[in-house]
Amino acid sequence: MAKYESITMASFSNNTRNNHGFHFQLVFALVILASCCSLVSSTSILGKVHVFVMNSLGASKKLDIQCSSSEDRLGFRALHDGEIYDWKFRVNFSGSTKFVCFMAWINDNNEILSGTFLIYKHKRDRYKCNGDCLWHVKQSGIYFVDNAGYREEQMFTWPTPPPSKSSNHPKGKE
Repeated sequence: MAKYESITMASFSNNTRNNHGFHFQLVFALVILASCCSLVSSTSILGKVHVFVMNSLGASKKLDIQCSSSEDRLGFRALHDGEIYDWKFRVNFSGSTKFVCFMAWINDNNEILSGTFLIYKHKRDRYKCNGDCLWHVKQSGIYFVDNAGYREEQMFTWPTPPPSKSSNHPKGKE
């Protein structure tokens, strides 16, 4: 009987050690799974992002816009007042995703105002946007809209238009 008890105790002792190893592996696997799940959240790497750019220049002001990243060319659009240009994408694995937009419009003085603006930069916007990035394009500049508090923050101003060709020539001379 003593021989049977020693075999049983040894088996129990080995099973306990194996169970601790199993529990450790289970906890480790759960930590890895949780980390992977956070990779696909909207604020982190590989998360989905939805960008909205709204023409808020005012009545009869058309906004020409073309956006792109190093991986995607989104095409040209002409937006009337209140119209929105939007697109969805996934942040790349390295977290270096950027989208730039060329925008142009004609002001009341018939001057073309244009510029290229960094509309999405993952390292700058991942916590500001929380998956949805809203921009208002106004005559005074381009504004990021905080989707939590609906506050506007001016991020860019329009470059000064070049002097008109007529101002380069003295009056009466060609």
